[in-house]
Amino acid sequence: TPCTGSRIGACYCKMLESSELPDCFYSSSQPILVRPSSPTPNHSLYLSNLDDQKFLRFSIKYLYLFKKSVSVATLKCSLARVLVDYYPLAGRLRNSPEYDQKLEVDCNGEGAVFAEAFMDITAEEFSCTFRQAKQVMEEALVQA
Repeated sequence: TPCTGSRIGACYCKMLESSELPDCFYSSSQPILVRPSSPTPNHSLYLSNLDDQKFLRFSIKYLYLFKKSVSVATLKCSLARVLVDYYPLAGRLRNSPEYDQKLEVDCNGEGAVFAEAFMDITAEEFSCTFRQAKQVMEEALVQA
């Protein structure tokens, strides 16, 4: 039977109501930190004046959906390797001790937040639901 909803590629995807979504299960009670796979420089980097505006001080959350099963160990290993070259992403934002109200990145290699979760739903079904209601993703994301 044909399903109703939006067109994705060559097929239609049924729109699910947020109340129809299965529960989201996290593999552990808290997210973990993935550290760079090898030592990285330890120093501070000031944000540019453009990046350091008060109205831009918010966090950005990402949710990656994979159509095929991807090994969590592979994802963690790849993230650890990428953080070597992009080591500021493994650091932390902090207020500059030298300049009042200026932010800097403390390149300390603490690591990037990683959370693993599962839902009994396909990536396509979840994407359709997300297009319909942005709130679904916000409820599913880990508060990091």
